[in-house]
Amino acid sequence: IVVSVDKVLKIPDHMSFAEGAAVPMAMLTAYDALINHSPLPEVGTVVVTACTGAVGIAALQMARRKGLRVIGTTRSHNKKSLVESFGVEALVYSDPVDLKEKLMTKVGGNGIDYVFDPVGGATASQLLAFLNYNGSYLLYGSMDASPFASPPNFLFHQLKLHGYVVLRNLADPKKMQAVWSEILPLIETKEVHVPVHKTFAFDKVADAHREMERHEHFGKII
Repeated sequence: IVVSVDKVLKIPDHMSFAEGAAVPMAMLTAYDALINHSPLPEVGTVVVTACTGAVGIAALQMARRKGLRVIGTTRSHNKKSLVESFGVEALVYSDPVDLKEKLMTKVGGNGIDYVFDPVGGATASQLLAFLNYNGSYLLYGSMDASPFASPPNFLFHQLKLHGYVVLRNLADPKKMQAVWSEILPLIETKEVHVPVHKTFAFDKVADAHREMERHEHFGKII
């Protein structure tokens, strides 16, 4: 196929094509959202929910690079040690209320300062109520499409709620290339990486979907 050069991204020499395919959507989303669109705080605690997918893993690394306290959440006990392998804390929970209660136990009265979340719904309702003054909640997905309520502290805590869609925010190829040029050195030096969970042949795409539906993957399915 022939592709316009401004829509092509360079793959570092040390990467296989499968590894290269895993990186752009995850890293462009996490980096542009957390660094450019709704910047992480200089200090404080960041919570990355559903953190075992490729975007979540990229976000853990972005927040850790800033020297912040980072807590990644998952519903799978089997993935806890994998999350911790990125040098962050891991929290396993069963439902949104359990998530909030376990976070309250983990951070005490310090609260949290930033949430990076692809879930929404009841998860958003619980965590918005636990944000500190001037805290930020960035929603980049809609795994739970049910409405969520703003908490009573929303006004006087001056909470910031952001929505982020990478395909809209980086629709301009020039902007996409500019962000990629910032990310590329981090990938080339292996300062950040996106693990490939498993690679499927194209005629096995249905098997790839089944793999995702089982929620057993850690990283990107190619």
